Amino acid sequence: MSELQTDNWRSQLSTVEALGNMAFCAPKQISSFLPQIVKGLRAVLNDTHEKVHDAAIEAIKKIGSVIKCPEIGDMLEIIIKALANTNNYLNEALNLILETSFAHAIDAPSLSLLVPLLDAGLTMHDN
Repeated sequence: MSELQTDNWRSQLSTVEALGNMAFCAPKQISSFLPQIVKGLRAVLNDTHEKVHDAAIEAIKKIGSVIKCPEIGDMLEIIIKALANTNNYLNEALNLILETSFAHAIDAPSLSLLVPLLDAGLTMHDN
């Protein structure tokens, strides 16, 4: 993930694209790494280079596309918005999560997207 910390936007872009494509190649194998992957992608979601920003959103969408939990799949759009912009969308995402009755198991890709939002919500409301 150190490739995401570079100032070279081309390196960031290729790393982000590779991380997004990994979701399709081996979802079971990378499930234990998804929290770190999503954390790295969140770090570049607000990158000033438009291509890096767009690629990060696309990578998170790809991770979201392998989610097996239909309830999470239904709220994927607001989850991605909240990951990209917690100031504007976090409360909306958290309220949607609270209002959802989960009838299916929450898989690792789902948790990799939900936990950062829950953590941000707890941190924000803790201050």
